[in-house]
Amino acid sequence: MVDWDIDVAAASGIVAQTVDEMLKFHQVEKDMQAAIDGAAGASASAGIKAALESAQNDYLGLLLSNATARSTNACNGTAQAINWYNAGNLEMAANAQRNASKVPQP
Repeated sequence: MVDWDIDVAAASGIVAQTVDEMLKFHQVEKDMQAAIDGAAGASASAGIKAALESAQNDYLGLLLSNATARSTNACNGTAQAINWYNAGNLEMAANAQRNASKVPQP
């Protein structure tokens, strides 16, 4: 069994702050798309436009999507673990903690 001593209020506050930071990924995605569109338009080259769009679709967008999925999973799992701990169910809290660290498969 896991030996835990959690400051529930502090831990919940950290999760909330992390969620706030994670939500900024949506603005990063918009900014990145605008930058790619601007660079593609400024280049006036179909080849450069295709390369930039490919970099966005095949790499940058996937990285951002993966970061968002991992962050969401970690925040949700940690919040669940805190809730179970607070309710006194350490077995379920340990299960939630293990799930928080799992990487979602695309």
